[in-house]
Amino acid sequence: MKRILGVLALLMAAAGTASAQSALRVNASLGSFAPMLPVVSVADGQNPDVELESATATTLELGFAARPWATLYGGLTYAQPRLALSGAMESSAVNGASTRTTLLIPTAGVMLSRPLGGTTLRPSLRLGLGAKSYRFDLAEQDDRVTDVTGDLGLGLSAGEGPVSMTAEARWLPSTFDARSLPIRATGGTEQDQNDWIFQLGFRFRP
Repeated sequence: MKRILGVLALLMAAAGTASAQSALRVNASLGSFAPMLPVVSVADGQNPDVELESATATTLELGFAARPWATLYGGLTYAQPRLALSGAMESSAVNGASTRTTLLIPTAGVMLSRPLGGTTLRPSLRLGLGAKSYRFDLAEQDDRVTDVTGDLGLGLSAGEGPVSMTAEARWLPSTFDARSLPIRATGGTEQDQNDWIFQLGFRFRP
């Protein structure tokens, strides 16, 4: 946790420098990656599913205000959730254990927002696409596994100065190919993923 907070502090410092030198918006956030479905539903009636556990997530995004109510954005989210393994895994070395997963989520899209009445509060709607890139700490899995994901969210920012606070819930729907892991699964190979990120952060602007 201390390492994650240290990374976020460095990102915020870099973000502040960048925003002072350009017209770009820079967002730095810390939150939680929360998967709602197993990464692989084994569905054989004997073994438990293969699941990613919740984990701390950090996000850094750059935005360009194309309109007063629309900002184009691109960013990267980083998390290291643990992978809870299953007896269906085709590897005796990792049966019944858990292992670290490195997850990178680059996304891009548009953020729509307007002030709420005469206040400095701005509700926002995120509409974007990206990818989930997994690297599993498994001897049998050397390559990254990458899947297309949506990036949809609702948020709220407060403040109109050079620094404002943000809160957001992001929905990242995607699929995962069960054949990407050394596992015996009787369910479908392309399985739905329903992941969320809940984050708090700061937005820097000139």
